[in-house]
Amino acid sequence: MKVKTVKTNNGSCSLPENPGVAKSRVSQLIGVFFVLFMLTVPAFCQPGPPPLPPDPWLDSYSFVDTTNWTSDMGYAPIAFTNLASIPEWEGNALLLDTTNSIPAFLNYNIVEADGTTNLVFPAGAVICVFICDWASADTNQYGAGPGDAAGDPAYLLAAGDFSSNSPDGLWAIYFDAGGTNIYFGGMSNSTPAVFVSAPISWSSNSVHLICLSYLTNSALYLDGQLAATGGPVTIVPDTNVWTNGFLIGSDLSGFEQARGVFWYLELDNSNLLSEFSDSYFTNMWPYISGGFAAWQASQQGSGPDYGGPRFPVSPGSEGTGVTNAVTGTNAYNVCMIDASYASVSGQGNTFTFTISGGLPGVCYDIFSTTNLVNPATNCVWTWLGQGTNCGTYSITNQPSVPSYYVLGTPLLALDGSGLTVAYENLISPAFSSDNYGTPSAWYLRQGINPQTPGIGSVDSDMDGLPNYQEYLYGTNPQVSEGFTAWVGEPESTSGIP
Repeated sequence: MKVKTVKTNNGSCSLPENPGVAKSRVSQLIGVFFVLFMLTVPAFCQPGPPPLPPDPWLDSYSFVDTTNWTSDMGYAPIAFTNLASIPEWEGNALLLDTTNSIPAFLNYNIVEADGTTNLVFPAGAVICVFICDWASADTNQYGAGPGDAAGDPAYLLAAGDFSSNSPDGLWAIYFDAGGTNIYFGGMSNSTPAVFVSAPISWSSNSVHLICLSYLTNSALYLDGQLAATGGPVTIVPDTNVWTNGFLIGSDLSGFEQARGVFWYLELDNSNLLSEFSDSYFTNMWPYISGGFAAWQASQQGSGPDYGGPRFPVSPGSEGTGVTNAVTGTNAYNVCMIDASYASVSGQGNTFTFTISGGLPGVCYDIFSTTNLVNPATNCVWTWLGQGTNCGTYSITNQPSVPSYYVLGTPLLALDGSGLTVAYENLISPAFSSDNYGTPSAWYLRQGINPQTPGIGSVDSDMDGLPNYQEYLYGTNPQVSEGFTAWVGEPESTSGIP
């Protein structure tokens, strides 16, 4: 947000410039509210900022500054590490997820050096748009949640003293390790207090609007609906630990992460609760969810079709509306149904399934592993190919040990590899399966199955260059380029073929 300095009889102060459009990243609906809020901004022009400014809005974080991570009011964080900026609907977003394996945190002041208050503990409101990188560990989602193997919580927003037995108090919004509940609560002398909580069952990469208000009572809204009500805040951090600041997306150590994408975070004081009814929270969701759905659809097109391989398809079933299969509301609402695993004569162990949900024409990666661990990205995954909405597929010659299969979402990676984010999260783009070191990503871009036995030595276009040498020369393995490809000798080769 731009600021301008104005002179008053009491000195100077910084005012938001053009407050009606300053936060273009936020929905038009929210923008209207902010215009109303800013009508009281001149009250800031006092010799010193009051403890609770008349304007309900304290500060917000749209994550448009991808270098210094300053707030929308221009305040810099105390510290940050291992953060990433990614494109999302209407601009950038903050990705904080190192699977709890290395520290990642974003730490801001509770009160700035100039006296500006960023977060109030006993009475206020929090609005957050969050995209989870995990699925809830319940019977509907079959995920593992955001927490680590020790079962520690995952912090969305937190402040205070995280150490055991501390009397100084911890204030936090957090998930349990399995991602099956969201809590607003505190801790003092190792005694927890939950002010309000609600169960959740979230699918991976799903968008959620989290709104919390707290005064004499607490109210938690999830995706535009009132999810739970509770009591007042009974534990607040002692002022002697305020210098620790507050954390977005993790604890102070950076190892207990919410693991996801923060698109927007807003912090308000209690005046918000007196100026607006519950509809302030519920009216945001249709605009935000619709905006994300439209943006995601525009990014996908027909999906990242690598050109092959595709699974053996039951005759006439692909895309024709299998009995139990349906089309989803977006490209990410997808799952496997009617799955079976049986020994078939001449085909070995065969895994058969139908893709239900998703959008027609979008290609979904299928991966498998025989050793499922937490986090799932540490498994040894095998890419099996792709399938589309309402197709029934059979994958033959599967291992005789217990195996696990997952569908990958179709969002393309931003590194130009042509692979999906799911593929790059589970299998390195540089992974090679041809015994010559040719990246699997290169095969996929050429429409070739990198896991075909002996694929490196195959000469599909009959020009004298096997696939691995086509990669070294930078030529097309599907088009015969003959002697013209041999004029130079690429690195790691000796002589023309």
